Amino acid sequence: RRQAAAGGRGDAGRDDEEQARALSQVLARIHADLQPSGVGGGDAPAPRNGVGAAWDAARDRLLSYGGSTTFPPHIDETNIFADLWAYDGEAWQLLASDTGPGLRVATQIVYDASGDRTLLFGGSADGSSSVHDMWSYAPQASAE
Repeated sequence: RRQAAAGGRGDAGRDDEEQARALSQVLARIHADLQPSGVGGGDAPAPRNGVGAAWDAARDRLLSYGGSTTFPPHIDETNIFADLWAYDGEAWQLLASDTGPGLRVATQIVYDASGDRTLLFGGSADGSSSVHDMWSYAPQASAE
């Protein structure tokens, strides 16, 4: 686990600028520009904003649901998505498409380790009105 903070003044007498420099040095060591396979070739999600994202700790991967290619999002099946993707650090994999919650932007998702499932709550199907529903995706119940 990693945690980083910047700003403030502690017992060490550091100021904000000094801590920000130290933090940027740490982040430079732990962040990497990943080049996932499939990007641009249809084997990865289209660039988008307003996605729901969560870390699937059991499978060591990032999960991403929905989002929109436009900002602000407008209802249109060509720019609001209803797909669940997984990224394992090397490649993207489409887990589900056009099933479950449907078109969704600005949703919240979280991985539930005790239930080995991903929970999705709320968001918007058209970029303007909110929905307040909850969905569950369980990998063992899918064709994954």
